[in-house]
Amino acid sequence: MKAPSRLIAVALTMFLAAGCITTYSEEVDKEEPGKYEKAAGFLAEEINTRIYNLQYQADVELYQNMRRLAYIGEPAIPFLLEALNHESPRTRGSVAFIFGLIKDRRTIPDLVKHLDDKVPVVRYEIATTVCVMGSNEG
Repeated sequence: MKAPSRLIAVALTMFLAAGCITTYSEEVDKEEPGKYEKAAGFLAEEINTRIYNLQYQADVELYQNMRRLAYIGEPAIPFLLEALNHESPRTRGSVAFIFGLIKDRRTIPDLVKHLDDKVPVVRYEIATTVCVMGSNEG
């Protein structure tokens, strides 16, 4: 009796997982770069504070902050693009990592512009992010 119920559970899991799978679409590349939904109000305040704090954080605190910014997603992108010009290499490198978590291919041209950063670790993070997003420009 256990075998059929286990088989049903596996089949149900596979069915539900199939609905979560996304595939690459050429439509993503056709969207205009630079057209992002920008956060306002309290969310914009949170994004700015989190970006500011990147330069002072390390380890788990830094990683949790980066994950939160990535979770915010598209509304954070305009703020993150501005942060690629931040004076702190830690902030610039962290922002590149966050873009890798967000995986919005529209940001690739903006990231490629920063591949000439004066800090090698920042260049590495940007190049890695561009490659993770499926571009060979990095």
